[in-house]
Amino acid sequence: MKKAIFLFKLSKDGFLWITDGSFSTLSSFNNGDMSILNLATVVTNLNRANSNESCDNWKSKEVEYQYVTNSKKVIKHVHFHSYPWKGTSSAEITSYKKNNNGNWKKHAINLGVANQSYFKDNDCYASVSEWSGWKRKNNKSIEKNNSSWGAFPQYRAENGASVLGYFEYANISDNLWLTW
Repeated sequence: MKKAIFLFKLSKDGFLWITDGSFSTLSSFNNGDMSILNLATVVTNLNRANSNESCDNWKSKEVEYQYVTNSKKVIKHVHFHSYPWKGTSSAEITSYKKNNNGNWKKHAINLGVANQSYFKDNDCYASVSEWSGWKRKNNKSIEKNNSSWGAFPQYRAENGASVLGYFEYANISDNLWLTW
């Protein structure tokens, strides 16, 4: 019985699956030959040259130093990442308090967070919408995530339109879009 040989290359931009196990095909790709993406023995979800640059499969953004008072602050974080098998987004909030030495230390206060996601397909068209619901807790940090499984080709996030975090802290409510 003959064993099937294949090559699988993962990168932050996606994956490359060479179904016939050809090292010369992998070498050509590693040397910048994107024409191999059109071969029948190559399965991929990598962005092609004509893809929409406003969509990407890995982005994060932090907004730091949202001061509540001179001695308290929060950091709001929205994030998106796509794997070959799922897309995921998250919104997280962490609170800090300045101690007597002038250093910032995590500090528990009443926090709230929710996550709205609008995943896009490989061509940056609407694909899946997810709502996490609210999480409210007296804590130092909380987060809410959305995941959609079975993404092939990979999900993408659109600049300023795919991941929205809602935040509540110190009687303040605001939101943050993932932008880059």
